[in-house]
Amino acid sequence: MLARFLMAREQPTVVDRVAAELADRLGQPPASVQNLLVILRPRALAHRAGASSIQRQGDAVAIAWPGNHELDRIALKARLPPEAGIGRHQVSMPLDGVPSEWLAKLERRLMVAVTTEGRPAAGT
Repeated sequence: MLARFLMAREQPTVVDRVAAELADRLGQPPASVQNLLVILRPRALAHRAGASSIQRQGDAVAIAWPGNHELDRIALKARLPPEAGIGRHQVSMPLDGVPSEWLAKLERRLMVAVTTEGRPAAGT
């Protein structure tokens, strides 16, 4: 199970499997574990998109790519909502509403980044 947990860095679906396995083996995980699992999914998507970091900055989340990776800003602007800030190496998105709402939006927007900027999933 630990190996799958570590693989979650590349595969968001692994996060779901680890969460299910934890619940099956140990019952409802404590809030701290649930929070970790909630955070791992967007991190895995950002990593799949080739990002080097994802972090909260006030009321927004910033996803940064390495300095040697220039974002396809035209494609991202066409596919992300207007409130997304798109720079040469970073995308920022506001965190509006309750966490369950902005987490869902963030995941959808990260999938745009994966398909625009990402690299193939491990093993493909």
